[in-house]
Amino acid sequence: MKKKRKDKGKQIILFDESPDAVKERQEYETQLHKHRRRVRIGWVLGICVAVAAGVAYFVYDIGRTFHSYGVVWEVNLEGQSVEFEDWKGGVLEYSQNGASYINEKGTVVWSAAYHMSHPTVVTRGEYSLIVDQKGSELVICNRQLGVTGTGTTPTSITKGDISEGGVAAVICESDTVSNIYYYKSTGSRLDIEIKSPLERTGYPVDLAVSSDGKTLMVSYLYVDSGVMQNKVVFYNFGGDADEYLAGSFEYGATDTIVPIVKFFDATKAVAVGDNNVTFYQIHTVSQQKVPKKMVEYSLERTILSVFETEDCVGMILSADTDHPQNTVVLYNAEGEQQMSVDTDQEYTDVFYNGRFVVLYNQYECVIYDQKGAEKFHRPFANGIGKMVAGAKSRRFLLRTADYLQEISLK
Repeated sequence: MKKKRKDKGKQIILFDESPDAVKERQEYETQLHKHRRRVRIGWVLGICVAVAAGVAYFVYDIGRTFHSYGVVWEVNLEGQSVEFEDWKGGVLEYSQNGASYINEKGTVVWSAAYHMSHPTVVTRGEYSLIVDQKGSELVICNRQLGVTGTGTTPTSITKGDISEGGVAAVICESDTVSNIYYYKSTGSRLDIEIKSPLERTGYPVDLAVSSDGKTLMVSYLYVDSGVMQNKVVFYNFGGDADEYLAGSFEYGATDTIVPIVKFFDATKAVAVGDNNVTFYQIHTVSQQKVPKKMVEYSLERTILSVFETEDCVGMILSADTDHPQNTVVLYNAEGEQQMSVDTDQEYTDVFYNGRFVVLYNQYECVIYDQKGAEKFHRPFANGIGKMVAGAKSRRFLLRTADYLQEISLK
């Protein structure tokens, strides 16, 4: 009987090398290459079309003017006596009896009750500070969480400011001394206090806290040889919370009074006087924070109004014999002028939303872009109680007699 021979293996043919098969494979690879090339060209053309459309719309949007507006959302305020401030696209609505945060969709996120005779508000990043001016109560709020802390001060409050992390500083006054106290976001007082005896240091007119809460800027009025003078003082607080004087700048020689000081971030600040604007930069020298002047402008015209954003400061200069109209000027945090436009618009308030400068009065509103072009000008049939920036560049929050509305320019 013969044994069957086992196959040593089977031959596996990966490619058919016949002429017809080779030709078929070459044609397939050619078609695949053409398909991939068409796909790539399609993607490139699609991206180019999208970019061109975006650029075209941007150019159109920059150059267009607006003639009407639509209401995005509204809240009925009939019979309510409330004030409001724009806050990250939404609005912080407040009164003597409490506050509410309304987001960019018109939804009330939270409400808080308190009682204050003269509430004033400062917002910074995700935090806001509500103080009872001439009273002793303060409330610290987070935009998403609501009230994070409350506190009381030993004497009456005149001014307050808050950092992006919720650390607040307030000026409190008595007959002979003004003190500056620091508070955590929880409302508890920190072991930081700046005493300002009126006969030696002077009267603190305004204060500003840096975004990180580590540097304080204060404008003081004082009397020297019977003449009212002004100085801007910087204080720095190290990791151990000990205070020390970082720098002092006298304005006495120019007879300038500085009622407004502001921090843009942790290192850049501005002091706005009645005839002077000074931009400061905090430098680190030998592990010490030292303030220095960056840019200083002496103004020959009276400042009628000052308006601020997180990264800009603007003002309206009065008309004079050489300038028949008021002038709106805007500076960035480095002290560089961003715009200058003359206007004859009568106004009660002015603000900047990062793209437009808005002037309004009880009956009408005019809007300029950064090039000074007029983009919107019309009366409001229901009147304007107050107007501030909205969630987007073409949206604004409008208070009428009965409603709080977010409007969008058309």
